[in-house]
Amino acid sequence: MARKIYKVRAIVADKRGRVYAIEGKASHVLQLVGGSRKASEKPSKAILREVLEETGFEVKITHRLGRSEVKRGGVREITTFYVVKIVGGNGKAKLTGREARRGLHSVRYAGPKSLLTALQNKSARYGRSAVRRDERLVRGSLAS
Repeated sequence: MARKIYKVRAIVADKRGRVYAIEGKASHVLQLVGGSRKASEKPSKAILREVLEETGFEVKITHRLGRSEVKRGGVREITTFYVVKIVGGNGKAKLTGREARRGLHSVRYAGPKSLLTALQNKSARYGRSAVRRDERLVRGSLAS
């Protein structure tokens, strides 16, 4: 039986329509804001915590985009996706030690289309499955 890992990701938008993503010092890292959730934690609570930790912003969930399951080796990764709006906070991330070592930091884009372009460029260059997943989600959110 495959081990399960539960994650959450979000498209984070401010009142001006700008959106945020996470980049790392490794050139292939560009992803939606989010991370792992604790087994007892509801996805809706986990995304609020993850966004606050990674961006320093308090957010309100506007809607749930969906859920995906990916199998890699003996692990089943189950991710829930949201769209959230910034409602407060100071914009100062509180990264974990592992996130800080990876050089993760939030980056602001002019809007979903510019984030989509950045994700498409990363996907074309590196072919990373997580980048392609986030690219599909942003494209889907633009269509809805």
